[in-house]
Amino acid sequence: MAGRPGLAGTMMAKSSKKHKENSEFKLLEELFNIADKNGDGRVTVEDLFEAAISSGLEADRKHIEGWFLNKDRDRDGELTWDEVLGIKTTNEIAFDTFDLNKDGRISKKEFLHICRNMTDEQVDAVLQKFGKKKEGQMNYDEFCQMMNKRRKSSLDKLSSAEHEICPAKPKIGESSQSKYEVP
Repeated sequence: MAGRPGLAGTMMAKSSKKHKENSEFKLLEELFNIADKNGDGRVTVEDLFEAAISSGLEADRKHIEGWFLNKDRDRDGELTWDEVLGIKTTNEIAFDTFDLNKDGRISKKEFLHICRNMTDEQVDAVLQKFGKKKEGQMNYDEFCQMMNKRRKSSLDKLSSAEHEICPAKPKIGESSQSKYEVP
């Protein structure tokens, strides 16, 4: 029996480990919230590095970059809190939906099965554009590139439309009579 911790010692060790993990989790959550300056729920590796430095933490850029790349599962260069928590991203869910045979690639047949409104030629064009190996299939990274480009394009259009509908207010000192008035 000598050398083996008793039940109380084992429970204290587990409790101590859980407490440490919980405090590290809280620190990570605080750091994420500091890094999310605009409140959109997305942070970059640079945001995290700056938040760590401004919080007085010793920050190793390479360590943060490695951790970030491991967590950025939708490959868009930004982290959401869901990604930090390990919750499946929209890209992962969509890829799983397309990848019917679960081989880690989306074939033309699988693409057409899900996107029934697309023609063979349209699917060929998508696979040609985003399938880096030009083999008529798309892997997860290539799929993410396509989805992220689509998302960015949608956000750009939304932002442009928002500015047309709600143009910026004149800055202080500018004339109140401007192109922003409703005719």
